[in-house]
Amino acid sequence: MITILEGADATGKTTMAKYLASKTNATYLHASHPTSSNYIDEYIKPITSLNMVLDRWHIGEMIWPIIYNRESLFTDEEFDLCNWELATLGVNLIILVRHEDKIVDELLRRGEDKEVDIVLHAQELFIQTFKQIKYLNKKLIQSEVLF
Repeated sequence: MITILEGADATGKTTMAKYLASKTNATYLHASHPTSSNYIDEYIKPITSLNMVLDRWHIGEMIWPIIYNRESLFTDEEFDLCNWELATLGVNLIILVRHEDKIVDELLRRGEDKEVDIVLHAQELFIQTFKQIKYLNKKLIQSEVLF
């Protein structure tokens, strides 16, 4: 099974992704900033088995360009195509959300107090984007119920 965990910072993505990978003996892979303008190279080719947990995969590429006013790797059509290709691999998408107070507490604990407004805005965008995602088996989960 291939599972993608997405969400704003401080929602527990990496903690949950590493936990799932260890419990299912899956390969864990964390995506960073895109290095190619081709979604296939970035988000399809790195999937090398059907037992993977992907942390911060492709949904963020629809969020962070809005926040940081930069060009996205995706057009809306390419985003839909990427989701369709991921769906053909049987990918399950989980977007973690967290109560705003908990996000703020975690960011302050990390010393990232200047990021609070950005991250809270990102969470809103992740929720909006979740509603528009086609093709993928998807769930929106409150991370508080997991920890």
